[in-house]
Amino acid sequence: MADTQLEFRESQKFTQPWLWFILLIVNGLTLYGIFSNPYSIGPFLITIGITLIIFFSRLDTQVNKTGIHYRFKPYFNKWKVIKWLDVRSVKIKKYNAISEFGGFGIRINFSGNKAFNTSGNTGLDITLKNNKKILIGTQKPDELENIIERLKME
Repeated sequence: MADTQLEFRESQKFTQPWLWFILLIVNGLTLYGIFSNPYSIGPFLITIGITLIIFFSRLDTQVNKTGIHYRFKPYFNKWKVIKWLDVRSVKIKKYNAISEFGGFGIRINFSGNKAFNTSGNTGLDITLKNNKKILIGTQKPDELENIIERLKME
């Protein structure tokens, strides 16, 4: 009988206090601008739009027998699947989102490596058989590593 517990699930959002503080200040300044000049509603709508997109952004990750599944709402809602057959190696890795990828979110660095992250400095480093690399951030590295090790033994 197969072990039905061999699955990892995680949902992450942008939770950095500094990010929300900056967005609060920018939205406040653009709101103040509306009171100074009622025709300047455009910048306020843009900053509110950006704030709402960030607020509703969510990185979902699932790892199971079929592979590594991820989506980053609202940018792409459909699950992207990396099948185990396409994976050369996978490991938990510490990284610097700013220096390696230029920040958080959906990123591609100068080497063409992709990263999907919302915060932190730990991720699932995936090397595909075609030599492409994908990093998916995680806030639960121990749990994810445990599931991956158990899946390797199956």
